[in-house]
Amino acid sequence: MDFVRHDEIPALLAKADLFIFASSCERFPVTLGEAMASGLPIACSDRGPMPEVLEDGGAYFDREDPDSIAAAIEDLINDPGKRTRLAARAKELSRQYSWSRCAHETFSFIAKIAKRVKQTYPQ
Repeated sequence: MDFVRHDEIPALLAKADLFIFASSCERFPVTLGEAMASGLPIACSDRGPMPEVLEDGGAYFDREDPDSIAAAIEDLINDPGKRTRLAARAKELSRQYSWSRCAHETFSFIAKIAKRVKQTYPQ
């Protein structure tokens, strides 16, 4: 597969009918966040942190069980109402994630730790 530039991803996602995210481990699944923001129905691995990110916005499966994967995908394909509800919920949930929020929370955490260290080890 050819390299896909980041600015091309939204157009590719817009052409999709369904997004399958079968990762087994992530810190924060950026790719999942992109799919959520695009408003796609998502079949997703049930491994953490995916359920904490996607919450009730997707159909979950055990990525090590092909029958579980197939059942989650089939469920979304065969239930248009569920596809619509889950896609809308995933899009709604995606709005809570931003680089601005990430930066703010990261620097707030660093400042809190620096203050604690300064209080614990004054000069």
